[in-house]
Order: sequence, then structure tokens, then C-alpha cells
Amino acid sequence: MPNMNGLEYLKNVKRLDEYKNIPVIMFTTVDNPEVVERANKLGAAYYIIKPFTEDKMSEVLKAVGIV
Repeated sequence: MPNMNGLEYLKNVKRLDEYKNIPVIMFTTVDNPEVVERANKLGAAYYIIKPFTEDKMSEVLKAVGIV
């Protein structure tokens, strides 16, 4: 993302009342337990490391109630 990274975006969007209850799924190439923990603390519903399978995507979408 041009002006901020995903964690910064997540932090900013979760501050807004109209968006704080919307589940956020993080898609990333970063496989770092510290980053995953930070994303979870900031309010990410799920953290998916690319590449991922169709089955994984379906599982996550079902878990957050989209499918």
C-alpha cells in the first residue's frame, strides 16, 4: 500500500466507530509470529499468509460469516 502498511491501516480503521465491528482479514506474505500477534491485538479477525488455497479462503469466509 502506498501510504501505510497493513498494520497501520488496521489500526486506523479500527479506531473508527462505523468500522470497528467489521471483521478484517489480513492477507500478507509476512510469516512472522510477532506480526501475527500484533495484527490480532489490533483487531484482525484472521491473518492469512499468501499463497493460500481456495479451501483456506472458504474456511475463513465462513468463520467470519461472509459465506
